Amino acid sequence: MKMTLRILLMLFVSLQAFGWGQTGHRAMGLLAERHLSKKAKKELNRILKGESIAMTSTWMDEIRSDTSFRYANDWHWVTVPDGQTYEQSEKNPKGDVIAAIEQIIAELKSGKFSGKEEMIRVKMLVHLVGDIHQPLHVGIGPDRGGNNVKVMWFRADSNLHRVWDSDM
Repeated sequence: MKMTLRILLMLFVSLQAFGWGQTGHRAMGLLAERHLSKKAKKELNRILKGESIAMTSTWMDEIRSDTSFRYANDWHWVTVPDGQTYEQSEKNPKGDVIAAIEQIIAELKSGKFSGKEEMIRVKMLVHLVGDIHQPLHVGIGPDRGGNNVKVMWFRADSNLHRVWDSDM
């Protein structure tokens, strides 16, 4: 019995580590914070007004219903058909996670933003770097990032993306 309990506990803990959603984003944020130089930490602290990268990391998911950010709805993922590279693939005219990251980095480097606009772009960048590390946000197409892969999760109909992103 003790061995079974240990195995179940280890399985549960490891499954939690692989889930994404808020937990995955915040874990990625904590790891990122640990690898920043003192200078980078100071600059991010200034831009984010003391908010941690971990707490900032979920911002783009939290504002999804805000119509003023509707332009960024397609920025959370990218589809690259099997057998192609990103450069070879047809691009989504509304953007994707790779194009958005490149755009935001260029905007931040330009120095044309400050205050609230700079903060928004840093929050977007932090979130999108997290998204691109969630395997179902970088897909080959037909499964729509796992949304078309139907699964049963604790006797309820769901899809692989939802289970991976927020149910685990």
